[in-house]
Amino acid sequence: MRQPDTTFVLRNSSHRLKCLIMALWKISAKNNWNWGVGKQLVKGMFIELSTPSTSNPLGQTKYLDVIAKAFNTKYSTNFDKSKMSSSYLISEKIG
Repeated sequence: MRQPDTTFVLRNSSHRLKCLIMALWKISAKNNWNWGVGKQLVKGMFIELSTPSTSNPLGQTKYLDVIAKAFNTKYSTNFDKSKMSSSYLISEKIG
């Protein structure tokens, strides 16, 4: 499925300014999950992620590794991208 074009051009006199619309997402844990040492997801854990698309990042495979790395950096966990899904996480557009 093709992503909508989120780029637009502002024109003012002889100046052209190209803007890219970004979306800000809050991705948080639905419940407590434990997959072993260093792989514990606790309800309330969250990260914030900006994307150049207004589509849900949990539904796009290109963002799953980024989401896992963000959780690992913030909470010193050891998740891989296989656990980053809407089964365990909720995404909310906040900007």
